[in-house]
Amino acid sequence: MEDCDYRFKYTFTGDSGVGKTTTIFSFLEKHDASILTTLGVEYLTKTITVDKMKILLHIWDTVYSQLGRLGGIQVHCAGLL
Repeated sequence: MEDCDYRFKYTFTGDSGVGKTTTIFSFLEKHDASILTTLGVEYLTKTITVDKMKILLHIWDTVYSQLGRLGGIQVHCAGLL
């Protein structure tokens, strides 16, 4: 795994079609006009630098109806959006 100073896990969850994946792709600077509906879970990472510290972000994208089937994906999250 990538060497970093901090690691944070964020989970995006909500109803289908509200723009979670689009928001995440915008943050990751992945411009894809053909974004499809997320089926189950998408897992992405991004490393950012803040005040010379490398921060690794673990980003989970899931549909609200799938959250109960994910075995506690929201455990130990820095943020649940």
